[in-house]
Amino acid sequence: MSQLAETLHVWRQRYQSRRELASWSDRELHDIGISWSDVAYEADKPFWRA
Repeated sequence: MSQLAETLHVWRQRYQSRRELASWSDRELHDIGISWSDVAYEADKPFWRA
């Protein structure tokens, strides 16, 4: 896979993961030990930032 294709793949994964995390319930977040402020911080990051 080319470097560009790999970068685009990683960016898409980050975007999808952050959107999914933002949709989790309070119970799900509690189960994994993450607060809403943690989710907000992560979800607000642009997809190109790790």
